[in-house]
Amino acid sequence: MKKNKKLIIKTWKMKKNRKVSYQNRIKFVSGSQDRINEGGLILSKYDGIIKASGLQNAKLGELVFVVRKTGSKISKIFGLTFNLTKTEAGIMFFGSTKNIRVGQRIYRTKKRLTMPVGVEVLGRIIDSVGTPLDGLKAIETKYTSLAEKKGPGIITRGSVNKPLHTGILVVDCLFPIGRGQRELIIGNKQTGKTSIALTSILSQNIDNDLYNRRKFLYCIYVAIGQRKSSVAKIYSIFKNTKALEYTTIVAATADDSANLQFLAPYSGCTVAEYFRDRGEDALIIFDDLSKQAVCYRQASLLLERVPTRGAYPGDVFYLHSKLLERSAKLSPQYFGGSLTALPVIETIGGDITAYIPTNVISITDGQIYVDEELFLSNIKPAVNIRLSVSRIGSKAQILPIKKLATTFKNQLISYDDMKRFEVFDGVSSAIKKIIHRGKRLLEQVKQGATEAINIEAQLYLISLGTIGFFDNFTILETKHFKDDICRLVRTNSSLIDIDIYKNLNLEAWNSKIIKAWKDNSFNI
Repeated sequence: MKKNKKLIIKTWKMKKNRKVSYQNRIKFVSGSQDRINEGGLILSKYDGIIKASGLQNAKLGELVFVVRKTGSKISKIFGLTFNLTKTEAGIMFFGSTKNIRVGQRIYRTKKRLTMPVGVEVLGRIIDSVGTPLDGLKAIETKYTSLAEKKGPGIITRGSVNKPLHTGILVVDCLFPIGRGQRELIIGNKQTGKTSIALTSILSQNIDNDLYNRRKFLYCIYVAIGQRKSSVAKIYSIFKNTKALEYTTIVAATADDSANLQFLAPYSGCTVAEYFRDRGEDALIIFDDLSKQAVCYRQASLLLERVPTRGAYPGDVFYLHSKLLERSAKLSPQYFGGSLTALPVIETIGGDITAYIPTNVISITDGQIYVDEELFLSNIKPAVNIRLSVSRIGSKAQILPIKKLATTFKNQLISYDDMKRFEVFDGVSSAIKKIIHRGKRLLEQVKQGATEAINIEAQLYLISLGTIGFFDNFTILETKHFKDDICRLVRTNSSLIDIDIYKNLNLEAWNSKIIKAWKDNSFNI
């Protein structure tokens, strides 16, 4: 009986040990399988796009890497999972792929691309992955944020109720932009689109409302596909005007790969969202998104996606909509911050009905159309007041300018209609009067590149112009008076009282500025 009992116990222990061994064997095999799924093999490479097998558990937008050995040094080259099929993954690499060879192993990181965010990036030039390009010390921030994420939902959004002053008279008066709005800047090449964008950043330096509240409107300028010399020139402009205190430049130049140019707008938007989510106001400029669309088309064609109109992939609309939807005005329950977007689109031959322009026009809340004919006629900024529109900005416009804007615009349009009759004899006195006043109003609209006019000076100019104050001035005298007014308002704080905007007496303001001008005895 005892022998049988010992035999049963011995048999049970042997079975138990065999079971444990079998479980360990299963665990080892499954672990090996997991390791196989974490890596893959490179099948092909071309122009920064790599196709790899394996990576069965990889997710879209996940970072992957290849190990590179140069002598005794071992480094990693990172890429982003861009396309997934049943058998392979398409990956866009950020840097050069010269040292990557077909058949090499590629590995998952189980992480998504993040960007350094915070006040530490202000005043710096960074690339699409957050690497500094200005030769200064490395950027050390407390926080990082995902480069690509969803925009705010409907519940978290609030109404646009504060103006964003661009410093451009024709824009602030006729096509006002609110904080949280998306306003497209569109036009042919070399017509002053970038100048409008840069002036919008520089004007925050002379915004008296921001100065009195001791706040910044943080600006992010995203340069896509531009020359390095152009980016360096923009950097020097910001530095000389002290705009770098509140500005960050995200640059993916023409020398960089198409993959970095595609990624730059999303990275810049992440930097701007840091300020928006903390109750601050931010402005981001994408210069320009048509180049990003070309880079996206290139990557999609290399990955053999089905081309549609203009050889662009079918989801090119989503490319821009998911980016621009991140611009929003948040409700007070979510700290009330805002992110305003000014995307730039380049047209060919003034055709705003092309594929990419119509896509972005339908996404944004209005457009500023820059006309090549006006630009060549030395009317700068060359904003076409017939084709430009701002759909929601007027809700945030200050009341006195809102009252005068319709009269101002109608007088400019009347001049545009009647100026062709100037060459004829026997024109009626009414038409002559319209042409005479229109020329002087047009002189007020003209501004130099990156020359900003604060909102108080704009109010003086259009209020005096619409009542015919400049009718007795020559064109040159009107220009000098405008320069004097801008200088006077900047230096004389007693002329500025933002608190009385809503109940402003325009006649009193007009007499006040005329008196100040006469007391200073400007020579015109």
